[in-house]
Amino acid sequence: MIMLPEKTEQYTNIPVEYLLLTSDKDKEYTLVIEIAGSEPKKYTILSKTRGTETLYFEEEGTFITRFIISELPVASFTTELAIQPYTGNLPVINPGDRDLMLYLNPKGKSNKAHDRAEWKDYNGAATAKLTGLHYGEVNGWLMEDDGTSYLKLSSGAKMEIPRSEFRPFKEDPTTTSTINPRMGYGMTIELDFAIEGILDYDAEIISCLSKNIRGNVLCGFNVVGDKIKVYNSRLNGTSYIDDKGELKYRGYLSSQTLVEGKRVRLSFVIEPRSVSFPMCHCYVDGKSSGSVIYDTGDDFKDAADNPAYLKIDSTFAQVKIYGIRFYSTALTNRVILNNYTASFASLEDRQATFDSNNVFDAQGKKISYDAVMSEEYDRDIPVMILTGGWKT
Repeated sequence: MIMLPEKTEQYTNIPVEYLLLTSDKDKEYTLVIEIAGSEPKKYTILSKTRGTETLYFEEEGTFITRFIISELPVASFTTELAIQPYTGNLPVINPGDRDLMLYLNPKGKSNKAHDRAEWKDYNGAATAKLTGLHYGEVNGWLMEDDGTSYLKLSSGAKMEIPRSEFRPFKEDPTTTSTINPRMGYGMTIELDFAIEGILDYDAEIISCLSKNIRGNVLCGFNVVGDKIKVYNSRLNGTSYIDDKGELKYRGYLSSQTLVEGKRVRLSFVIEPRSVSFPMCHCYVDGKSSGSVIYDTGDDFKDAADNPAYLKIDSTFAQVKIYGIRFYSTALTNRVILNNYTASFASLEDRQATFDSNNVFDAQGKKISYDAVMSEEYDRDIPVMILTGGWKT
């Protein structure tokens, strides 16, 4: 028995309820959902147990959809699933998809799916491997009350993308490459996640680092306890004198402290060195929170014998992952804001978030005084007003 909702619309979660009745109670069967133009989804279900899976469509149209029980070929059902165009009055805000190197999206993943231990990139170029998960209420593929999907790692569960499939710093993203013409336009790294229940604030939880034989970090980023840092290799050396008068090596380009238990979307933008005064920018939930100029001698290339690859370990903290994006370009502040806004499940939340964060003019290049001072939103942004003439 398959039950579909009466209304199926773009940009909404569509629940599919099912109930299989056989003489063998608690026997496992395979439910296959085939949607024209998409890879079939397979789920493990139990006889005489009601369940629900969720479908999501960003395109309108009619999709021929077939529901099959693999062990019972006669128990199949085919229908035309009509996805109606969005009828609301809110503008649709979608994330940027140009120059994407990697995009991991938990939407549509299920603990009952046969491929639950794998998380494929949007174009299938890389696959994250998951280990140590129980795939239940404790960890695995879960959903917030508002319909937001996420992957939860806990109790030592791990996620890793093999270095052979995704190596973001194989070439320096700030320098034009004859090997890879896509490089040389900078890089953007976006992590949408939450960390809670930290047991060791010195333990590495998320890592994408490359180190040399002396153990010094060459490039990449990591999350240690409640802090995330972005590193680069300063060929000229980066040092400072500490409060004891000792020479110390700083070792990182940018750092941010996280709020434990709070979902945050961190975006690090590395500009190409072809621009004047190239910088590394950090955005928190779509808002700029710091910038630093990197030296012309800096290098963002990993070591061939110790390349940077993405791995997450929940041994010392629980991790919720709502999405991961890598771009082979330095995104503008407008795209960063759109990406953060589009991360919310409902269009209403997307629009409210966009409006409350939008302080730019119509072209999205300059800050608007009227937008900053608007009483409609409590932005709490300090403003200094200068009056009178300027001396030259």
